Amino acid sequence: MFKNNLKTFLFKSLDLLPANIGFGLYHAIQKRLTGTVNSKMNANKGTYSKAQQLLKSYGGVVNKNILEIGSGWMPIMPFFFNQHGGAKDVFTFDINEHYDNVYIDELSSIFKRDYKYNLEIDSSCKYHLPEFVKYFPNANVIYSELPTNIDLIFSRFVLEHVTPNDIRAMHKKFFDEYDENTLILHFISPSDHRAYSDKSLSHYDFLKYSSSEWNRIQTKFDYHNRLRLPEYLELFDETGMEVLHLEYDSAEKGSEKYNKFKALNIHSDFASMSEKELTAGSINVLLRKKIK
Repeated sequence: MFKNNLKTFLFKSLDLLPANIGFGLYHAIQKRLTGTVNSKMNANKGTYSKAQQLLKSYGGVVNKNILEIGSGWMPIMPFFFNQHGGAKDVFTFDINEHYDNVYIDELSSIFKRDYKYNLEIDSSCKYHLPEFVKYFPNANVIYSELPTNIDLIFSRFVLEHVTPNDIRAMHKKFFDEYDENTLILHFISPSDHRAYSDKSLSHYDFLKYSSSEWNRIQTKFDYHNRLRLPEYLELFDETGMEVLHLEYDSAEKGSEKYNKFKALNIHSDFASMSEKELTAGSINVLLRKKIK
């Protein structure tokens, strides 16, 4: 609990500063706290394997162009998609500019050493990226000019940090600009992220708060929309998307996760949802534009 309280205090303090200063300090802090390149790669390997499994019936990513939402600190998923999966170009958009050549150079070295790939890196550019990674920092996909030849739109643990209105606007843009041949694959983590650093907390702890109470706890630096599975599905449906595949896990009765959930006084804002809907986690959803 102390760690989360300290984090909340820190983010609240940063929130009082002018935006450019606050985000600059936040960036510096996050850079120090981010894990090793190897740990990040290991975490992304599972996502890549699952993505390939879900896309197998649709030809995988071989020779496909990919639009990634949320670039993070280094192009791990673009490297996996291209070097392992045979994808062509990966256009990666992020509202922040987090890429760092220290991480990128180490990532490239690991791929060359462990996978024997011959990555051609242009070290004269600002970022030491191979040609297949097209990086667009400080760019919101809602307001950006997007590439036209996209076969797959992909996000990994991004949507939970996006407001419902922006999720709606984002998918409306995808609906307007792409056809039913463009697939959309989201990996969503709808749990209370504070529980990952504080094991005493339930993964659903934030469901006990009203919107105003939760907004007094979180900041723009650690925003979580708290959307539950039915709300995501409703947003996708509203914007003209159909679900091709959906999977998620739930808290099993009798488990520690479930018992912690049952001990919560869930706020009335979530009263209309079932236990299964409230506890649905690790959401993987494959979408496309509805075919008329």
